[in-house]
Amino acid sequence: MATLFVDKVDPQSGTSLEIGSSGDTITIPSGATITNNGTQTGFGGVNTPAFLVSKGSDQSVSNGTTTKITFDNEVYDVGSCFASDKFTVPSGENGKYFLYYNIRINAGNHSVVQYCFAQFRKNGSELTRVEGLDFRNNYGGYSNLLTRSFTIPLVAGDYIEVFMDQAQTSGTPTVRGEGSGILMSTFGGYKIIE
Repeated sequence: MATLFVDKVDPQSGTSLEIGSSGDTITIPSGATITNNGTQTGFGGVNTPAFLVSKGSDQSVSNGTTTKITFDNEVYDVGSCFASDKFTVPSGENGKYFLYYNIRINAGNHSVVQYCFAQFRKNGSELTRVEGLDFRNNYGGYSNLLTRSFTIPLVAGDYIEVFMDQAQTSGTPTVRGEGSGILMSTFGGYKIIE
């Protein structure tokens, strides 16, 4: 094997530089560093599609009724995967996804909450849920938070939605929207690099 010592390899103007041929292995030895100051394509990975949405305003929820949470504020949506209050896996993006929600519930009064829960639904069917405390023997407080994260394999066309339910002895529960720019209730996720 011959060794070529150079300080710079520069292709002719208007052409590109190719190193190796199909089937070759290009090895970067231990202790060497690759520095990229340009644009990389075709290697590495990105956690996309990815999205984060929130509620811009409060959403009233009928007492004791499982209700779909609507998210009207897109913080970001890389891959255009969030619409109509649901995340849908784009074509060609099969894989494992990390999904999460944080739902802030406002009872409107203290000591009235009986129970609360939130759930992920996949393609319309309940996938997983998190239950708040069951307050039926000792009514709960003014504000509650339901939060969940979950990893699941999904294929193109699968969609995920967030639902919640809460019952209370009086008043109308609401899912909190933003206040002074603070994201109170959110739903997000991204594809995991494998």
